[in-house]
Amino acid sequence: MDNIDFHPQHADRPQPPATTLAYRVRTLGRMRDDPFHSTRGTFHDDAMLTIVLAGRGVYLHGRSRQTIAAGMVGLVLPHVEPGILMADADRPYDHVYCRFAGGEALTTARRIRDEQGGGQAFFRHPRWSEAAEPLLATLHARHIRHDPANEQPERPTVLEAALMSALTTLDHRSAEPTSLPPLTAESLRGYLRDHMAEPAHLAPVAEHFAMSKAHLCRVGRQLLGRTVHAEWQAIKLQWSAVLLNEPSLSIADVARRVGYNDPLYFSRVFRRSLGQSPRAYRQQTIGDREA
Repeated sequence: MDNIDFHPQHADRPQPPATTLAYRVRTLGRMRDDPFHSTRGTFHDDAMLTIVLAGRGVYLHGRSRQTIAAGMVGLVLPHVEPGILMADADRPYDHVYCRFAGGEALTTARRIRDEQGGGQAFFRHPRWSEAAEPLLATLHARHIRHDPANEQPERPTVLEAALMSALTTLDHRSAEPTSLPPLTAESLRGYLRDHMAEPAHLAPVAEHFAMSKAHLCRVGRQLLGRTVHAEWQAIKLQWSAVLLNEPSLSIADVARRVGYNDPLYFSRVFRRSLGQSPRAYRQQTIGDREA
């Protein structure tokens, strides 16, 4: 058995504080090779995301019984009587789980469950493996620790970035949409945020909204109040600042995760926008936390 768990809340699970963040991770962990494991759906006003990587189990909810297998995703929402997830003693599952809150995160989770899960708590999803990757990568950073005395509940961390990436992946099917998406400030910002890890080329954006690049640039500036490229760069730099709080990620790793394949170019853009290099920003942030 090799189980990993990160709990920003105490083990006795008190009522967690409300959050104004769009995404807030309460618990992130992984359970595997435990034949007698059972998990309650969720607590308080939080939701629970589960991605089954291997093995089998069963989800008991009231009188219903649902078989759980690899490739299935679970979303248990708040204000719904939670069930119990139990492992098969002969083929114990391997799953990653995340208990979370946040207005945007909960809205996205409801949409995923309703549109892609048919309202069921557990369902198969074609991109389950891709959605699990950022959560597993975050758990792999074994140095993660939590100090309640230094907790900053309204400051996003690499945990929130991983949750956002996982939910964004699950929110989009592999197949092409049956109708063209409308171009609004919200839909444009949503596309730029969802494709944060891609280079800031506008041709794919224009293709997504079925228009020329020139028309996208003209209308996008009217909707956003600045150029599409500037908006995308701001989103990338905002999340790069969050990722720089994670010491296990090199500057090159952070650059790649926000769509810059050249770390030197990323550093120049970061310095030009924020007035200091990524390395200096990281050192200052660490110093502020330790002060």
